[in-house]
Amino acid sequence: MSGAAVRSGAPLQTVFSNLVIARDLRDVWAVFRIRGRSYRSEPRRKQRALVEQLEAFCWGVEADFQILRVSRRWDAEGYVRALRERTPRRAHRELWLSYLERQRELVELLDPSTPAAFVCVRLADPELDLPARASRLMERTPA
Repeated sequence: MSGAAVRSGAPLQTVFSNLVIARDLRDVWAVFRIRGRSYRSEPRRKQRALVEQLEAFCWGVEADFQILRVSRRWDAEGYVRALRERTPRRAHRELWLSYLERQRELVELLDPSTPAAFVCVRLADPELDLPARASRLMERTPA
């Protein structure tokens, strides 16, 4: 992520590198992209290991965190343009371009997207972290 100031009514002030900084400058989140892989295609042993890794992260991070899955629209026109640029000189140009145009139309009909996953971890000082302070207060309050 590149540095950019947010100038809307949103609660964010700045995005700098992988940090998202709130308007009051005390609420900062680190954002990391997660390399995805297919859970379903993994053997059961690896599936269990992935779940254990996720559980270990959840228990060990000791901070507020979010796991976000977002999708970006897949660019059919860019896909076809890249293939056109790499067309071999000896190709049957008209057939190839006709084929690429059909491919573009089909891809646009499917409206595909590319998923991306991110983990966001709050970097608040424990003394300034209001949700954590409230949680500690609740632990001391009689049931």
